[in-house]
Order: sequence, then C-alpha cells, then structure tokens
Amino acid sequence: MLAAEGDNQMKYFKNTENEFLTNAWNSCESVSSNKKGDKNNYVNTVKGATKANHEEKVRKLIEKIKIKQGYKRKLQNPNMSFSDKTDQILCNSKQMEGAETYKYRFEAQKNIIEQQKFKLQEKEKIINELRVGIMTEEVKEFQNKSKLLIRELFQDCKIKMAGKVPLDYLPTNGEKLWIKTKNAPKILQQLEKRAFDRMKYREMIRERKKLLDETKKKIHEELLEQKKYLEEEEKKKQLELMKEKRKEELIKIKMRQINKEKFLENLEKAKQQYQLKLLKYTFLKWKLTYKWSLDKKVKGDIHYKTCLLKKSINTLLNIVEMKYSMKYEMADVFHRKLILGRTFNILKERNMERIRAMQVAEDFYDFNMQYKIFKRWHKHMSKEKILTDIKMQQAILQYKKTIIFRSFFQWKSLPTVLKLEKVKEERKQKWRKKVWEILPDYQPSEI
Repeated sequence: MLAAEGDNQMKYFKNTENEFLTNAWNSCESVSSNKKGDKNNYVNTVKGATKANHEEKVRKLIEKIKIKQGYKRKLQNPNMSFSDKTDQILCNSKQMEGAETYKYRFEAQKNIIEQQKFKLQEKEKIINELRVGIMTEEVKEFQNKSKLLIRELFQDCKIKMAGKVPLDYLPTNGEKLWIKTKNAPKILQQLEKRAFDRMKYREMIRERKKLLDETKKKIHEELLEQKKYLEEEEKKKQLELMKEKRKEELIKIKMRQINKEKFLENLEKAKQQYQLKLLKYTFLKWKLTYKWSLDKKVKGDIHYKTCLLKKSINTLLNIVEMKYSMKYEMADVFHRKLILGRTFNILKERNMERIRAMQVAEDFYDFNMQYKIFKRWHKHMSKEKILTDIKMQQAILQYKKTIIFRSFFQWKSLPTVLKLEKVKEERKQKWRKKVWEILPDYQPSEI
C-alpha cells in the first residue's frame, strides 16, 4: 500500500510540474509575442533561465520526497533488503534522529491509507453483490428450463415406457377368466399385442442365430478337413520332388567323374605335344639368332669406322672455328673500348655545359620572381591599409548605434520584466503552499 501511495504522489508531482512549466511557457510567449528582433532574443533568454531554475527546484523537491518515502518503507519493513548505498546511509542517520520530525507526515499518510482501504472494501462488496445477483438469475433461468424439459419428457415417455414395464405377478386361470369378463382399455390391448409380437420376433431371431451358428460350425469343419487333405497332398508332392532331385544329382556326379578322367587323359597328351613343339621352335630360333649376330658384327665394324671419321673431322672444324671466334671477340672488345672512351668524354663536356646553363637560368628566374612578389605585396598592403581604416570607422559607428538601441530597449522592457518577476513570485508562493499542505516541515532553499 505504501508503494502504491508513493507512486500516486510521484504522479501527482509530475503532473503539477508539467502544468506549471506549460503555464510559465505560455505566459512568457504571450508577453514576448508583440516584440520583434532583439526583443524576442532577450525575452527568450529570460524564459530559459526561469524555466531552468523551476525545473531544478522541482527535481530537487521530488528527489527529497523519494528519499523520505524510501526511509519510511524501510522503517515499516525492517526485513527488507537494502538495494542502494544511499538508502543504507539515510536509514542509519534517520534512526539516530528519531521519528519525531516525521510525526505529522506519518499521521497524514496513515489517514490516506485508511481511506483507500475503506474504498477498496466498498468496491469488493459491490463486486460480490453483483456476482451473487448474476448467479441467482442464472440459477432461476436454469431451473425454469429444466422443469419445462422434464415435463416434455414425461409427456412423450408415458405411452412408450408403459409397455416395457414388466408384470410383478403371473395371472392364474381363474384370474384370466375374470379378466376376460371385463373389457380392458384399447391402449393396454395395443401394448399387449406389441409385447407379444416382440416376443415372437425375438424367438425367430434366436432360432436364426442357432441355425447360423450350426452352419458356421459345419463350414469350419469342412474347411479344416480340406486343409488337412491339401497339406497331405503337398507333403507327397514334396517327397516325390526330393526323390527326383536326388536321382538327378547322382547322375550328375557320375557324369562329372567320367568327364574328369577324359580331361586328365587329354591334358597329358597336350603336355607331350607342347614339349615337342617347344624344342623345335627353340632350335630354329637359336639358328636364326646365330645368323643375325654374324651379320650384325660385320655391320657394326663398318659403322664404327664411319663414326670415327665423322668425329675426327668435326673436332678439327670446331678447333678452327674456336680460334677464329677468339680473334674476332678480341677485336670487337678493343673496338668497343675505344668507342666507350670517346662517348664518355663527349658526355662529360655536354653535362658541364648543361649545368652551367641551368645555374644561369635559375638565378635569372629567382631574380624575376622576387621582383614580381615584392611589387604585388606592396600593392596588396596598400589596399589592406585603406580597407582596415574604412572598417574601423564603420565599426565605431555600429558600436555607438547598438549601445543606444540596447539602452533604449532595456529601458522600455523594464516594466515587463518586473511583471514577470511578480508572476514568478506568486506562482512560487502557490507552489510552496501546495507543498506545505503535503509536507508541513518543508523549508524551501533560497537561491
């Protein structure tokens, strides 16, 4: 409850602060709407200063109220954990001072809490009464609907259910005669007929069920017999097939043995034939290789002699070429050396001439540049001096005009400033009264 009360107070202070600032802003705008130029700037500065002062004061007041409310919560809830260091320091200092300074404030908060509790209790009573009223109306409607449904069901079921009710006793012959002497009502006669028809129908259904069960049993027995017969036939067929397969396998084994013996005989014959052919082929091959080697030897001797002649001739030619090439290279080197010496001497002379010409040109260029720069600088300085003299005269005149205008404007805006200060002081007093109503111990800081 205290937390809710503190939040409500904070909302109230924020709303009052916003209203106060909007009113001050509107009043300043109404005063400064008729001014123009520098007057508007002056009034805007005054407004900004007053607004900043008001905002700072209100912010400080709200911070103090928050701190005091946090201290009260901690006094009422001693098991509550301290979240901030500032709250711990405040609580320790306030416990030492005592609760005498916060007596009136505590009583006011207590009264507010009691009023809020009373209002909440009234609201809960109203809500409970409304709920009870709604529930009673719904119950009444449900009862009426259920009564109507029950009546309709009884009216529909009287005729249908009467025939299904069993008799408590069986009538004797004498009673039957006595009943026949009297005429029963038509409804009972109809109900008896229906019951008799139902009994007949049920007996017929039972007989049909018995017949169906018997037929099912017969069919099931026949199916079992057929199944056994088929299984026996399948077994016989499988045995016959097994016998045939065994005979075929024995025949295949005999044929394999015969084929194996034939294959081994043929293999031995083939080996003997292969050995004879190999001997013939090797003898012929050896004969041919011997002849080929003799021919190759003759050809090799001839080729060796020709290669030796070619190599000797090539070596002689290479030696002659090497000697001539060495002579030509020596001559080329000497010729290049002479040409390089002459070219270097010519390049040195040309470079010296170029350096001298460049130095002369640079000196001439520097002299011309210095002359032109000095001439232009002299012209520029003379112009600047004239312009500075003119600007100084204009500035002095403008300064005098502005001093006259500002003194006149401040003299004229004196009454408006005094009015603003009066309005400010009146609002301050109103605000302080509102604060004193809530916090009678509040002492405003004089800034």
